[in-house]
Amino acid sequence: MGIPEPNFERFVSSVVQMWIERGPSSYPGAAVERLTSELLVIRGDRDHLFSRADAVRFVELVRGASLANIPYAGHATHEDQPRLVAEILTEFYRTPARASK
Repeated sequence: MGIPEPNFERFVSSVVQMWIERGPSSYPGAAVERLTSELLVIRGDRDHLFSRADAVRFVELVRGASLANIPYAGHATHEDQPRLVAEILTEFYRTPARASK
């Protein structure tokens, strides 16, 4: 029996599912729902590793989370759209709820 061929897409799919599924085999499992800090999830509209549907599902699990879907960007949004990402982060940190913490 030889070494199996690497399957990056299968690996990524498994990791994403591990993060967004609920259950004993998922990570971090139910702990995601207990997060209390505000969370900004940033993904590129062309991200092949983290689908929009998975991002939405993840954001729905975390109370107070929001999603920024960056157009014309892949997984490395900060490299593909650095100014837009900087503006979104600046706005995220400037909001009164976050500034008072």
